[in-house]
Amino acid sequence: GPAILEGLDGLELLVIDDLQLIAGKQEWELELFQLFNAVHAGTGRLCVAADQGPVGMPLTLQDLRSRLQLCVQFEIQELDDAGKAAVLRQHAAQRGMDLKEEVAQFILLRSKRNLHELLAVLDKLDLLSLAEQRLITIPFVKASMNW
Repeated sequence: GPAILEGLDGLELLVIDDLQLIAGKQEWELELFQLFNAVHAGTGRLCVAADQGPVGMPLTLQDLRSRLQLCVQFEIQELDDAGKAAVLRQHAAQRGMDLKEEVAQFILLRSKRNLHELLAVLDKLDLLSLAEQRLITIPFVKASMNW
């Protein structure tokens, strides 16, 4: 219940995800409003995430909506394929791997599209390439991932 939020105002950083799940639930909204005020009065930081901004959220407590509207807001868009390929190549480079663009595209075409799954593929390929002392090429990826 909303009592879980009590006493969290002393934390240096508090992150609350899926804020939209409490929208319209008066007890939750009131507790979050009080937490917001307590954190703001102290030295901590509060970061909240939701599937939409405070204007579109069906909040019943208008004071909570106004507090949330005072916050810096960012809208995060899902990466397109080029962005996902860039993330794969960047993570590979951080591990000392040379992941060619065509290999990254091959992985994108055959793997699940979310970053968690894509990075899991990269983890597996990293371990296998180290164990077998092989470069990450399309034939290596095909064999390793059974594609």
